[in-house]
Amino acid sequence: MALRWLLIILSVIFFSLYGLLLLSQESNISKEKATQQSSSEQQVTEEEMPDIDQGYSYDPGDRRDPFVPLKMGRKGSPQDRSGRTGECPRGCLISEMELKGIVKDASGVFIAIFVGPDKKTHKMKVGDKFYDGEIMSIDIKKVVIKQEVQDPTEIIKFREVIVYLHPAEGKTP
Repeated sequence: MALRWLLIILSVIFFSLYGLLLLSQESNISKEKATQQSSSEQQVTEEEMPDIDQGYSYDPGDRRDPFVPLKMGRKGSPQDRSGRTGECPRGCLISEMELKGIVKDASGVFIAIFVGPDKKTHKMKVGDKFYDGEIMSIDIKKVVIKQEVQDPTEIIKFREVIVYLHPAEGKTP
């Protein structure tokens, strides 16, 4: 009886090892096929490369850039200055302006100092306007701006943008 159990255990071990050997050989073969296939795909793409016309350029015409988020739209694209009139800050987007400082004048009113894409300094108070928003409040650490939302699918037409004087202190603009 013990001999019979010993033969059963040995045969189970033998067939298990044989199965593992077959699986490892099969996985090695599939890995080799995958590397051969990927190298042949690379060769095909390298052979096709000279056939590409290098002089092609895309002209969008009047269509909007499909890579600009809809929330920004045409009006929100920093590169698109069409439709905007006037100098900075009234002719600049909030995202184009950079907060450089906040000062308090003699009467105790805070003034925000912004630098625009024109590299000029602009002193702005509460109520001053950008192309896409208006300054709502200024304190010693931040400027709160009410920005127009240009996405037609949004229900809310305005959002609050907070621009911190020192964003590295854990606050992000």
